[in-house]
Formats: sequence, C-alpha cells, structure tokens
Amino acid sequence: MSTFTAAHVGALPQPASTPAAAHVGTPPRPAPTLTAVRQSPGKPPMRFHRADAIPARFATPSRKTSARVSQDGGITLQECPRISMRLPADDTRSPMIALSHTSALRYLRSQSEVRRLSPSKTPSAFGISRYDAPRLAQRFDAVGDGTVHVLVTEQRRRRSISSVTCHLAEKIPPNGLTHIEGDIFCSSPELCFLQMARVLPLLQLIKLGFELCGCYALAPDGRAIEQPALTSKDRIDDFLRSAKGARGVAQARQALTHIVEGSASPRETALAMLLCLPPCRGGYGFSKPQMNYPVCAPDPRRAHGVRQFYCDLFWPSWNLAVEYDSKAHHSDEHKIVEDQTRSTILTSLGISVISLRAQQVDDPVRFEHAASAIAAHRKRKRPLPKPDTVQQDILREFTLNSAFDIR
Repeated sequence: MSTFTAAHVGALPQPASTPAAAHVGTPPRPAPTLTAVRQSPGKPPMRFHRADAIPARFATPSRKTSARVSQDGGITLQECPRISMRLPADDTRSPMIALSHTSALRYLRSQSEVRRLSPSKTPSAFGISRYDAPRLAQRFDAVGDGTVHVLVTEQRRRRSISSVTCHLAEKIPPNGLTHIEGDIFCSSPELCFLQMARVLPLLQLIKLGFELCGCYALAPDGRAIEQPALTSKDRIDDFLRSAKGARGVAQARQALTHIVEGSASPRETALAMLLCLPPCRGGYGFSKPQMNYPVCAPDPRRAHGVRQFYCDLFWPSWNLAVEYDSKAHHSDEHKIVEDQTRSTILTSLGISVISLRAQQVDDPVRFEHAASAIAAHRKRKRPLPKPDTVQQDILREFTLNSAFDIR
C-alpha cells in the first residue's frame, strides 16, 4: 500500500515564498483543503490511504471533479481541486411540523375526513423553530389553551417557546400521522388516543374513545356536531400492537375494552358508560349494547315512509332497545310524535322499548329504577349489581358534567 511521502508533497503546488529570515528550513504548512495536480498520462491516479481519510459519504467533490469511490473506502481522485465537508442531509434539512395531543385532537374534530399517510411517505424528522411559532399560532389560533403542542423526534430539536409545547417522540409508529398542508402534519386519531392516554384519567379516556369511534365531535364551545367516525376499535387495537412498549399503551388498552362504537351524542355516551362499566368503576356491569343499531321496518307505509330506524342502545340477545330523549327533543312536539311512532313499530317487531329522559338519567335514584327495568329483560335472572357509591359519584361527575369534556 502506497503512502503519502515527501515525493507526493513535491508534486503539490507550493505556496508563495516567505522572507528568508522566517522559518528557515521549516516545510510549508499544508493547504486547508486537499489538492492534487493532473496525473501524467499512463500513470495510475493518486490514491490516499490514511487513518484520517475523509469518509466517502461526507465527501462532496466540486462540479468540475470526476471521482470514484473504491471498494475499500478510499477516495480515488482523477482531478479534484477541492473536497469539502458537509453534514448528512437529515441534519441540514428543515424539519417538518406535527401537531400532537390536544392540538391534534382539536384539529381532528374539525375534519370530516382524515388524510392518512402510508408509512413509506411519512417524514422521519419533526421539530419546530422560532420562525414557525407565529405561523402556527395564526393557523391554529383556536387550538387548546393558547399553546400549540408539537412532536419532536430528537432531544436537540426541543425549543423553549412560550406559545409551543414540545413532546419528544423518538419513534412514531406506522400510520401514526395525517397530512394537513405543506410541511404541517397531525397525529392520527389512533396516535392521538395513545398520547391522551398518558395525560388523562381512565374515565375521561373512555369518554374520548366513545367520541373518536362515534358519530359526533365536540366543538370548541362544547356543542356536539354530527360527524363520521374518525377511527374504530379495530384500528386503535392494531395501532397499539405496533406501538408495543410505548408509554401509555397499557392505559389505552384498558380503556379500549370499555369503548362501544356508534355513539351519536355525549349523553348517549354517558348512558352507555353508566350502564355498562363494571361496578368497581361505578357502573351496573351490563353487557355492551350495539349503539345506533339499524332496524328495518317491515312495511314502509306503516312507518310513514321511513324504511329504517336507529335504536340508541340495543341488545339483540334480549330484544331490548333503550331510547334516550333529550331536553331538546322533549320540547319539540313533532319529535315526540316521531318517537312514539318509532316505539310503536319497534314493539310490533317484538322489540321491547325503554325510554329514558334527561331527568331520569340525572337523578341517581330514578336511574337505578331504570337500570332495574333493563335488568328484568335479561335471560339470566340475577340481582342488579350495586355499584361502588364513591366510584358511581365520580363516574356521574365525569360523564354528565360537561366541564370535564376535553376541549
């Protein structure tokens, strides 16, 4: 193996001569960059093999250079006036922005359709700069409590900005992001559920899961807006499997076992949780119903032209439907007539109907009587379980009080 000898140094262009009195007999300092003259015809090109050789992946030949990388890692130069050093592309490019936690939840609630990304098209680096903060505050001015929550993929990308909260996520599971616009992305509903599992108590997380898998979304002012389901229990379960070992997965899995798909309003969610959560959590432990279950009318003429009804809570094995009549519906005479017609047709199909009004759900004693009536329709007759009193008070506070809604 050839070495870099004085003969090679003689072939390099020498710097301008210095005064005779200075540095007598001292060889000139090497140039700051490696240079090489054109080789004579017929001679092999110069090859550098040194312990401090520039790695091939960091070497950037100039535009007028033709370079070849040898198999043993050395750099073969035909004509290389200058070799420059640079950082890898991942370190120099501007990182993308990804909303997370409450900011992502607020954005997802405003969308009727989610633009999901395939794992191959998902960026790998996310961060935030001080120049991006005003743009985010203007674009997402109604997000959260005035703070924008974003993901960063490296500790060094964290920034101390008053209007931005950075959350470290070194590895984002597949299908964990959706695209908003340009360089702005958002956590998917499944990743958002996992993120909120790290900060919410279990009851609030279950309530959020009902919303994400239901047919409504909460607006910033607390109103429930009709909207297609953002995700499903199967999607969340698959995502949690891919994120095995991440913080919050155990809490998310525990909440997932209590979620029922298809809820159409927060009050229906509260009714299902009060009836179906286990007694140790404050519920009555009923089996999970099917929410907004479609029932086909046998004769459209008898149903006044309506071919299909939707039961708020329906237990097929019991042939029992529980209907919730809200205060708004109760004050609407046309709605009262429609509900009575629906109950009559469901009864003609052999389905028992129990209607609950808001006052019955809000009053613990009256609600216990309604739960006893539901228990009487079960095939296996057994006493109604008695929920834990303290846990029941907590459950009623979390489900019926809108102050505990995540906004």
